[in-house]
This record gives sequence, structure tokens and C-alpha cells, in this order.
Amino acid sequence: MGSLFADITVRNGTFVVSGSIRVETSAVLFARNGSGKTTFLKGVAGLLQSEGQVLLGERDVSKLSPDKRGISYVPNDPKLPLSLSKLSRLLNVDVEELKDLGYDIDPRRPITSLSLGQRQVSFVLSVVKSPRTKAVLLDESLNNVSNKDTVLTFVLKLARDLGKPVVYSTNDPNDVRLFEKTFTISEGKVCEFRSNLHL
Repeated sequence: MGSLFADITVRNGTFVVSGSIRVETSAVLFARNGSGKTTFLKGVAGLLQSEGQVLLGERDVSKLSPDKRGISYVPNDPKLPLSLSKLSRLLNVDVEELKDLGYDIDPRRPITSLSLGQRQVSFVLSVVKSPRTKAVLLDESLNNVSNKDTVLTFVLKLARDLGKPVVYSTNDPNDVRLFEKTFTISEGKVCEFRSNLHL
């Protein structure tokens, strides 16, 4: 089982967010819009410059470029490469798995014809299964999915079985109960709730 630890300060223009997270299996970053969830996650992934330390297991990845960290960041609206003209070209996508989750999608269909929710589910599953992914940061990445609870529960089990820690950002209080740890952001500081029962 992998683990993810980050104790960082991230600056995005004049906006600053800082704090630490330690995730063994799953954690939710629950806060209102504009609080700094995306900024913090991008700092962990190396997509924004940060000060401090990011560890993947025992390995310090703080100074590595995003593509070398093994930490996959998935935004709310994943921009799939235009070269992926069909769903069947998206790596690791199992059409039967999608069908079990309620998405009966013809793999020959153009990706541009998929709804945002269908793209989100397909892309998140592909990223979690990728051998290059050692930890997953989902930035409101399933917010447009109609059966979010079902899909999120499946994604968390899949990631746990593969030994990949997951951090999911959201402003939906209903998501919190699905995760082992809860973090929030207040006045630019990331802090942990000791129990999800407080929400």
C-alpha cells in the first residue's frame, strides 16, 4: 500500500495556501469554492510551484517535474487529447466495467460526443489504472456524474486494491462520508478534521 504526504506552501499570484496532508488510502479535501482546493492539489502534483516536501511512500518527489512524480491530477473537466478520437483508444478503459457502472457506451463512439459525466468517469478510471499513477488527486473530477456515489465508491475500492492513495476535492458535504480522512481549508490553511462525524 502506498502513501502520500505533503507539507507545502503554494502561491498562485497573491493567493497563498499551506498545510499538510497524510493519506494512506483515501481523503477528501472539503471546502467552499475559491478556498484554495485546486491550488493546493496542483502544488502537490507539481503543477504549481510550492515550498516544502511531498513524499510518495518514502520517496521525496518534491523537486521532480509533474510527469516524474507519479502523482496524477485530474481536473473537473478533463481535456482529452484530440488524437483519442474514440473511447477505445483511451488506455485502460474497460467497456464492461463502464456498463456495470451504468454507462453503456459504444467504444467506437467519438470522445467528443460523450457527455462531461461520461468523459469524467472514463478518464478517472483510466488514470487510476495507469501503471504510471502511484497516487491520484481528483479535483471535483466526478461532480457531473449522475450516480456519483456509485462511481466514487467503485473508484475508491479500485484505487485501494491497487495500493494507490486518493485525494478528492469537493464542496458537496454528501461526499465526505465515503472517505477515511477529511481535510478542509480555512483562511488559506489546510487542516484535518479528527472525525467525519463533525460534518
